[in-house]
Parts: sequence; structure tokens; C-alpha cells
Amino acid sequence: MSATSVLIHLFGEIALLLWGINMVNSGVQRAFGSDLRWILGVALRTRLQAFLAGVGVTTVLQSSTATALMVASFTAGGAVDIIPALAVMLGANVGTTLIVQVLSFDVSLIFPALIFGGFVAYRRGRTSRIKDLGRVTIGLGLMLLSLHLLSETIRPIESSTVIKDLLAVIAPDPLILVLLSAIFAWLAHSSVAALLFIMSLAGAGVIDAHSALVMVLGANLGSSLNPLLEGTSGDPVKLRVPFGNFAMRVIGCLVALPLIDPILSAMSIFDPHPARLAANFHTLFNVMVAAIFILPLPWIAQLLLKAFPEKLRASDPGTPQYLDKDALDTPSVALSNAAREVLRMVDTVESMLRSSQDLFREDDISRVDQVSRTDDVLDRLFSAIRRYLSSINHESLSETEAKRLSTSSPSPSTWNMWGTLSTRT
Repeated sequence: MSATSVLIHLFGEIALLLWGINMVNSGVQRAFGSDLRWILGVALRTRLQAFLAGVGVTTVLQSSTATALMVASFTAGGAVDIIPALAVMLGANVGTTLIVQVLSFDVSLIFPALIFGGFVAYRRGRTSRIKDLGRVTIGLGLMLLSLHLLSETIRPIESSTVIKDLLAVIAPDPLILVLLSAIFAWLAHSSVAALLFIMSLAGAGVIDAHSALVMVLGANLGSSLNPLLEGTSGDPVKLRVPFGNFAMRVIGCLVALPLIDPILSAMSIFDPHPARLAANFHTLFNVMVAAIFILPLPWIAQLLLKAFPEKLRASDPGTPQYLDKDALDTPSVALSNAAREVLRMVDTVESMLRSSQDLFREDDISRVDQVSRTDDVLDRLFSAIRRYLSSINHESLSETEAKRLSTSSPSPSTWNMWGTLSTRT
């Protein structure tokens, strides 16, 4: 097989793996999105509960970025303390390791059954939840199929002298390995995909166990960049939790990197297979980071509060405050954001009506301009909410969320009502 053919196969198989992960994520959000958000909301009280909720929700979603966005929706405006939010992220990092543990075993023989069973559930399911679970099952089957194809494509590379020479140059420099795997995890937007690819390379003998463990550190580092870069929107408050998660990962990597050799020697006693070593080290690293940092979280939170102070709210009342564009791919969060903005809009309506009543009672012509300006504010908020709702990722909407969206979207008649009200005023 030529080098060009190998690259084409690798790109296609990695894309299939990412698509399988996307199907699992979107299927779970459609089936249980609101329930998962409720679980997180209830659990954000103590560090232990928040940690366990982060483990559970991220194990199901297979996306620490989605979990981070849900947490951000609770912490926005100081509704939830930053300490349990950081604990959720520690749990989310552990949650992403569990599916890697399952897929590190040879379960490739069951992917045809998963794909077929998921297809039947998707086509024949009587409820939307059954159809969504069928979508999840198909996604799991595609992930296993992609791993099977990856192992078949990578196996001939083991005998390639060019690859061996290249790895011989790279392997002695762990920083290059960390950087390469971090870039891949960041581009893939999935630590699961990065870890499974590293396991495939290790299982085929393309990289040795030492290099695999070093690349695991890079994958953990790269995956923590996704929520940091996707959840900013220029608001320093939104950087607190993602940056705290990233900083804890960086410290964990700096501590673990010089200890790779003794860790490898100890772990090889239990399971010397390179792919299993990578999966076990991935779990061990995240569990140890959680164990080390969960107690000093109050001090870490204080540092983050000082490093990222709350930005002053826009003085313009017509500027939306809760319509976070980063949450559009997570419908349960986006709908909650829109609901908060609508409630703020209702307060503005109440203020305008009160001013209108005062205008008629006191015959104060100076209030006309005030009412007119409030009406302009309502128009701008109304348009912003409509645009926001129309931009929500409909693919991940559950049946309940789709109904909620259709009933909450402002209709032309509502728009006419605002116009009539402002004209009469």
C-alpha cells in the first residue's frame, strides 16, 4: 500500500471515528439533554456530588466541552459557586476515560451487531427517545468499526523503514510528542478520538509504550484547550472554569512527564499490552489529578476570581446579556439562555407599561421620549432573541426541546403586538 493510499485511509477512518463520537453525543443530548442538565444543576452543591455528576454526565455525553458549557450556564452571573463547577470538570476528565477503557479491549466483533441493532431501533422505534438511543448505538458501532479499520491500516506501517526512522528522531524528545498529540486532540475536539488513535498506533507497534504514555499526556492537554477556546466570547468570567481546568492539567503533565519511566515499569506488571497501558495511564492520570486538586479547589477558585474579574455589564439596555453563542450547539443550555433573556425582556415591558400609565395619569409629556426609547430596546431584544433561537443546533434537539423551541419562538403576530403597543403609546 502506497503512502498516499495509507494517508487517505487514515483520514477517512479518523473522520469515521469522529462522526461516531458526534452521533453518540448528539443522540444522548436529544434523548436526555434536559435531564442531564437537571442532574448537573442538582449536583452543583458540594464538591463530591459535583465531581460524581461530572463523571456520569461526561461518560454518557463523551464530550467534556458540552459538560463545560452546561456548567458555564449555571455559573454565569454567579448563580453557582466556581468551586463545584471546577469539581465538575475534574469529574468530566475522569468520565472521558471510561469509554476509552471499554474500547481498549478487543470488542471489534460486536460492531456489526451494534450498527444493525441501532438501525432497527432508529427506523422502528415508536418514540423519539428510542430512535435517539438507536442513533447512539449506531455511533458506538461506527466507533468500533473505525478502530478496526485503523488497526488494519496501521499494521503495515510497522514494517515501514521511513516511519521507524522518523519515530527514532521524534521519540527521544517527549516535548515534541506531547505537542503533536495535543494538536491532534485539539483539532479532533475529542480526547476520546485522540486516545483511541494513540492506542491504535501502540497496538500496531508503530510507537513504543513509553512514547504512547507521553502522547497520552499531550492528548489530555490538547482536549482541555477546547472548552477554553470555545467558551470565551470575550467575557473573562467564562474563562474561569476552563482556564482552571487547563491549569490543573498543565501542572499534572509537568509532574507526570519526568515520572513516565517508573510509572511505565509499575503499570507493566499488571498489563504489558501497549494499548491497555495507554488506556490505564489515561485513567490513572485523570484520577490522580482529581484526587490532588479537589481539596485545594477553594484556594484555586480565589486565584481564578482575582485573575478573571467580572466585566462590567453593557450600559446599553438593548444589548442581550444571556444569549451566549458558544452554547448554540448544546440546545438545553441555549434554550435556558434564551428564557433568561425573555424574562429580562418581560421586566423591560413592565417598566414601559408602568411609564405609560404614569404618562396618562400625570400628563407628563417628558415621559414620551422615555417610553419611546424603551420600545426601541424591546425591538432590539426581540430581534436578538429571534436570531438566537433560529441559530440553535436543531440536530441535537430532543422532542421536548423542539416543542419548547417552537412554542417559545416569537411569531409574526407577537411582532405586530409590539408594534401596535408602541404605536398606541
